[in-house]
Amino acid sequence: MIRFNEVGYQYDQSAKATVRDLSLDLQSGSFYYLCGPSGAGKTTLFKMLYMDLLPTRGDLTLFGKNTKDLTRENIAQMRRRMGVVFQDFRLLKHLSVKENVALPLIFENKSQKAIDASVEEILDWVGLGDKLLSMPDELSGGEKQRVAIARAVINRPEILIADEPTGNVDDTMAARIIHLFSELNKHGTTVLLATHDKGLIENFPNECLFLEDGMLMKGQM
Repeated sequence: MIRFNEVGYQYDQSAKATVRDLSLDLQSGSFYYLCGPSGAGKTTLFKMLYMDLLPTRGDLTLFGKNTKDLTRENIAQMRRRMGVVFQDFRLLKHLSVKENVALPLIFENKSQKAIDASVEEILDWVGLGDKLLSMPDELSGGEKQRVAIARAVINRPEILIADEPTGNVDDTMAARIIHLFSELNKHGTTVLLATHDKGLIENFPNECLFLEDGMLMKGQM
């Protein structure tokens, strides 16, 4: 599903590489936590997975295709197979909560009836069933995060990438969110979740990938 082969990324030729010598295979249906201190390169790794950035060395393969060989159209098509939860949420301010969450299903040309039912169900799950018509600027940070999560998972993506998805919610909601991710994983979604929360990892054990100084190692925290 995801293959890194000696991948590196360097923002500036005079600077040290942010990610370096990264080789790793993530199998379809796997669930990994991505851990490590601030500045370790986690955000850069995620940007490469979402194809905001392309490796400056090595090869990154997604869905069997080298990201270096993709056109803009190819990238757009592949992103529709992915769910992404960004730290800055990336909600469209001119759209309501319902409209933001519905976007992946609209791109799949789902019927309005199916969209309405799915959006209402997922927003109820994340505790925002009463916020359907609210605008993003009317929401708290934790509510925006839950909207972003609902949007990322509503179409049951093949890959789910989540950057600190439980950072702005209480422990009860965090457990609910991870349970949702785990259910998606049981149905075949590959999950890569960045977190600093040791308690979360202990309560919902999955393999942890530890990123430090731009290099990736297994089994540490």
